[in-house]
Amino acid sequence: MGLTALLVQTVAGDVVDRTVLDRRVFLVAASLVTAASASAILLVQEGNFQHGLMYSTKAIEGIASSFIAPCIAALTLASFGPTQFDAAMASNIFWGHVGSVTSAVLAGGVAYALYPNIKLCFLVIGASALVATFFVRFVPEGDALMGRGFKRGRMGAGDKQRQPQQQHSRELSRVISSEAAGYLSVFLDRKTVVLCLTGFFYHFANANVLLVLGELMGGENDDGSTKRSAIPLIAGAIVLAQATMSAATVAGDRLTDRGVGRKPLFLAGLVTLPVRCALILLWREVRSEEERRTEGWSEATAAYRPPL
Repeated sequence: MGLTALLVQTVAGDVVDRTVLDRRVFLVAASLVTAASASAILLVQEGNFQHGLMYSTKAIEGIASSFIAPCIAALTLASFGPTQFDAAMASNIFWGHVGSVTSAVLAGGVAYALYPNIKLCFLVIGASALVATFFVRFVPEGDALMGRGFKRGRMGAGDKQRQPQQQHSRELSRVISSEAAGYLSVFLDRKTVVLCLTGFFYHFANANVLLVLGELMGGENDDGSTKRSAIPLIAGAIVLAQATMSAATVAGDRLTDRGVGRKPLFLAGLVTLPVRCALILLWREVRSEEERRTEGWSEATAAYRPPL
């Protein structure tokens, strides 16, 4: 899923940027696909041998997820404009983390309560996506041209005299062809290239940390089945991560308003990754040492034979 999203997100952003359709349609479609993909785990039989089903649904979910962030950013910019975009987007990100925390808590609780049918916890994700489709209709479309990063066009967000859709499409096409920058001019900019490479290598490393940590925390029973405590532990790690990101979003927004700037905050976020990886390695080493001591004690106890 992560690899698919990495490959598709640039194209998805370009599609959302150039489309003449209502971007809320993309949000609804992406939410429905996410719900269907998460619920597809119910079709996986015991033994987890349906690898084709699991890989294909995750790949499709990665494609769908790539459209969500660009749509939210474009709708936010279209409704609030560039002057209020930072504050509005920070609020969106904050409540997105709150939603992730809620979903993780519910999924962990469902998995623990319905153990060993832990795959039913994915229905929480599907239900959350369906709830999102209901509330999308309350999101304003805003100014479609301003949502592309252009200055406010003739179709203002508060303009009650809406132009016909056909005329809107012609106007949007005209602006795209005459004012939009091309890929070549964007990627020849040194600052853009440095930012893209920094983000690429950060996510290339960060995307695996939670998965590895989940495997270390989860563990298995003697028969190879997942422990009952595994899912709540993983959910707890997600809750802690999302709660931290929520607090960081609020702090970053306030510090930016005070003139601190984004570069120090961005650097602080990059530094946290190697620190977290070092802590995981240290914890793993301590845990391995404890396991070796336990095994040595068990072998010594089994080898001891008290005199008759």
